[in-house]
Amino acid sequence: MRHLDQALRLECLPHVRVTTPHYLTTAYSPQTLNYALFRPNRGIYDPNTKLNYTSMFDAQMDAIYTKLN
Repeated sequence: MRHLDQALRLECLPHVRVTTPHYLTTAYSPQTLNYALFRPNRGIYDPNTKLNYTSMFDAQMDAIYTKLN
C-alpha cells in the first residue's frame, strides 16, 4: 500500500497541479456527508447557476456537462 501511495504522489499530483481542477470536494461535516451519500439533506445552493443540488453526484455531473459545452 505504501508503494501505491508514493506512486500516486509522484504520478498524479504533478498532473493535478498543472491542470488545476475546478471542482474539488470534501465531505467532512454530517451535512456534506449526507449530501455525498444520497441521504436526505437541505442541499447546497449554487449562486452561479441558481440551482440547489441535493447530491454531490448531481453537482459533479452538472459541472462536467457545463465544462464540456
